[in-house]
Amino acid sequence: MTNRVQPVPRRHTVSSRPSRTPDEKKETVKLIRIGLHSLMLTLADLAGILSGFFAYKTFNCEQITIQLPVAMAVSILLFLLWTLLLPVLGGRQFRLADLKEMLLVFACSLLWAPAVFVPLHFLAQGYVTAAENLIMLALYQLPINLIALCAARIIQD
Repeated sequence: MTNRVQPVPRRHTVSSRPSRTPDEKKETVKLIRIGLHSLMLTLADLAGILSGFFAYKTFNCEQITIQLPVAMAVSILLFLLWTLLLPVLGGRQFRLADLKEMLLVFACSLLWAPAVFVPLHFLAQGYVTAAENLIMLALYQLPINLIALCAARIIQD
């Protein structure tokens, strides 16, 4: 009588996992595309606001007259630059596909903003930002992101 070791049934590993269907792959790419574009749009917004603040400090004039136009221009131009460079860098499958995706990018950028801004503000200032700052950020993003997404759509087509 010999003791034979019974083989342990294999669980799904990378090599034994069933392959995804083409529809599942398309859906995954779509989710990545929406998340990536909305994050880049939020980062462009924050870079624009920071650029506007630096312009205000540099030119020493009334804050709203310099900060807002600079922030708007930088935010929109950075997102357009992202839109133009993405296909050049090999990301053609990451171009926004339709109006529904653009609206999802718009909505997700509003969600990314506090998720990115609050930790950055805490690291820079040492305290959690006030709710008013998040409200003002959202109010800034509403028109700017619509303009940036519309301009990106025009450039893509």
